[in-house]
Amino acid sequence: MSMPSINTDFSSANKAFSCYSSGKPQTQKWVGLSLVVAGSAALAFYFLKKIDFKSYFGASSMQKKFAPQVEITKELVQKILCELGIEAKPNFTLPPKGRIASNAVIESKDGEKFLLRFYPEGCEVDKLETGTVEFEVEALSFLASQGILVPNPLQSKEAKKLLKLDGIKAFAYKLIPGNCLEQKDLSSEVATKAGTLLMSMMKASEGFKLTMDNPPRGDLSYILRISDIVKEKYPVLSDSESFKEMVDFVKELESKKQLEKTPLGIVHADFFFENIIISPKGDTGIIDFGDVYYGHVLQDVVIGAMEFCVQEDTSWNMEMFTNFIAPLKPWLSENNVSFQLFYDLLKANCLRFAVYTLPSDLEENNSVEENGYIKRFKDLQKPELREQLTKAYSAQA
Repeated sequence: MSMPSINTDFSSANKAFSCYSSGKPQTQKWVGLSLVVAGSAALAFYFLKKIDFKSYFGASSMQKKFAPQVEITKELVQKILCELGIEAKPNFTLPPKGRIASNAVIESKDGEKFLLRFYPEGCEVDKLETGTVEFEVEALSFLASQGILVPNPLQSKEAKKLLKLDGIKAFAYKLIPGNCLEQKDLSSEVATKAGTLLMSMMKASEGFKLTMDNPPRGDLSYILRISDIVKEKYPVLSDSESFKEMVDFVKELESKKQLEKTPLGIVHADFFFENIIISPKGDTGIIDFGDVYYGHVLQDVVIGAMEFCVQEDTSWNMEMFTNFIAPLKPWLSENNVSFQLFYDLLKANCLRFAVYTLPSDLEENNSVEENGYIKRFKDLQKPELREQLTKAYSAQA
């Protein structure tokens, strides 16, 4: 197959992205094919609707400093397309770069849109988040084979799902049409759908057979390790009593042994409303497996419970919390997950996401105390919130 002729089109990219951020209502987003390199996909989808692209494509301050990004050229795009056997239209556009990824939006001659994402080989060494591109491909392929609505990695002409070329790693998956959620979309019904989806993923994960010798991990020891990395990079954190309190809490977690008794499997690690997609048929799926790791799947339950019930004003909605937990309660009971363990992991994951978000906060001269996850940790220490969560957790049959 001859290489397709490709031209970059920056003007159309800028025009398109300004339209997406204009606030004009759109009826559908297209979640695009993504070629991902050496680690996670901050977002492997191309949306035709108003979204905040900074949250998906904008590199964090720390990652900008540590991880060199791939410079996209016509020749590089041509090589990737040839590996995939895709005939593309002449132009491609360059949306904003991801946390580590560089991106190119391509449209095939038959009208399918997809996103090429390029990562420099070895970049996972510099990322705070969990996940490697190898495990992402493996996890997505398995979950798709089990009927979970996730992006399904494509094979190249040589039957490879992970492409390695010119110092990069890349993979691709097909478009999934649908709408991704925003915080304003959160409701008890949405919480139930999200909990049901997660239960399906966890059941599917029971049949997952680990083939990698050294899969990415992301449980408590990992959270402590990346906390040390961020504190070393940003000395102001050493002066923060709030940050120290969070770290000490995770170090001294008495329920750690209980966690170790819970099932292992595929952990999405960012079970967040913006990563949930509702298809035109009403099916619920999930995207952005860039942080996926092998560990205790209970972590996804805890992360999801927090993200699907905390509203914009940081208040916790107990009805949403109850509805999210309801489909998962039989699993929680079967695995003897006490409220104390659940509650402890809520607080521990506040540290995880504080570590992810503090670098950009500090680079923008924001106070450590203003970090959203530090605020959540403090909220969780309030007796009245603990009592509310206890009642909601225990109310499930």
